[in-house]
Amino acid sequence: MGGVLSDWIRPQNSNIRTCQCQLYHQGTLTPRETITRTIRLSPQVDLELQQLARQERVSVNYLVTSSLQKLTEWDIAAEKFGFVAIPGFLHAKMYSYFTVEQARELGEWAAKNFGRDFILFRFKKLSLDTVLETLRLLGSRYARIFSLQHTFDGRVHTIIVKHGLGAKGSIFNEQFLTSIFKGLLNLDPESERTEDQVVIRLKTPREIGKSTWSESYRRQPSESRIREEIPISYGG
Repeated sequence: MGGVLSDWIRPQNSNIRTCQCQLYHQGTLTPRETITRTIRLSPQVDLELQQLARQERVSVNYLVTSSLQKLTEWDIAAEKFGFVAIPGFLHAKMYSYFTVEQARELGEWAAKNFGRDFILFRFKKLSLDTVLETLRLLGSRYARIFSLQHTFDGRVHTIIVKHGLGAKGSIFNEQFLTSIFKGLLNLDPESERTEDQVVIRLKTPREIGKSTWSESYRRQPSESRIREEIPISYGG
């Protein structure tokens, strides 16, 4: 989704202002085709949008379409799974109090209690592609859980996660990532870590095996697990 310049309409004798925004449609239309929507705004929101647009040197339409894209790509899923915003420096401080074993256990717990359900909710299926797309989403400018770099040389996927959470945060993220690939896709990733970075190397599988996590756990309704367990925003 993207945006072009918008037309602002201020009806006479009205406190409500309308914004005609052109949205790039991702679906049956080509990427550059747009759909025009008219959105009703209060004068205060109108004013703040125009001030922000001038400050950021972008169009009001760009701000509106960017906000809608964030809503559809991230906010709905984030709200459903109970994400909360915590400053990165506070996250790093919290991780520093963990023991190595606690950080490792938390990473595995997050993979089991969050990873599978989030991927299915967002992408409707489990595959190497949807796992990688989920990691890209968690590393996007919306989530900002970590910084992600992914390359593929035709044989090996290399995934680099930079997080700024210190040594215990690296232990957590390494366990989270390896548990996701092992538990969901039955793969055997190679991993290495430094204080603020985790590197995962994954050979291209010929066939994705079944999950190694227990059948009893996988068959438990995801909605009940979401209610019983409160996921955490696990990065900075």
